[in-house]
Amino acid sequence: MQLLWTFSILTTFLSMGLLAVITGQNSAFHTLNGQIEDQLLKLDGLQMQQISQETVKMSLEKQVVQVTEAVEELQAVVARLGSKLERRKRENDACRAQKETLEEELAHTVRKHTQTKATVEAEFNAWNREANTLRALLTGVRPMCHHVKGNPVALKLCGLESN
Repeated sequence: MQLLWTFSILTTFLSMGLLAVITGQNSAFHTLNGQIEDQLLKLDGLQMQQISQETVKMSLEKQVVQVTEAVEELQAVVARLGSKLERRKRENDACRAQKETLEEELAHTVRKHTQTKATVEAEFNAWNREANTLRALLTGVRPMCHHVKGNPVALKLCGLESN
C-alpha cells in the first residue's frame, strides 16, 4: 500500500506540475495572443496609413499632371497674347505717329488760316475805309465848288444851286 500511496502522491504531484505547466502555457498563450492582436491592430493601422499615403501620393501626382498641363496651356496662351500685344504695340505706335503727323498738318493749316484771315480782314478794313472815303467825297461838297460862284451850271453840278 505504501507503494500505492507513493504512486498516487507522485501522480498527484505530476498532475499538479502538469496543471501548473498547462496554466503557465495558457497564461503565456493569452499574453502572446494579446500581443499578436496588438501587433495586428498596429499592422492594420500602418496598412491604412500606407493606403492613405498612396492615395495622397496618387492625388498629388494627378494634381501635378493637371498643373503641368495647365502651365503648358497658359504658356501657349501667353505666347499667343505676347504676339498680339506686340502687334497692338506696333499698331499703336503707327497710330501715334500718324496722329502726330496729322496734328502738325492741322497746326500748319490753322496757322495758314489765321494768317489768311488776318490778311483778308486787313484788306477788308482798307477797302471799307476807301469806300467810306469815296462815299464822303461823293456826298460832300468839293472844295473846288467854293471857287465857282457865278456859274449856274457849275453850281448845279456841285449841288449848291439855290432855286
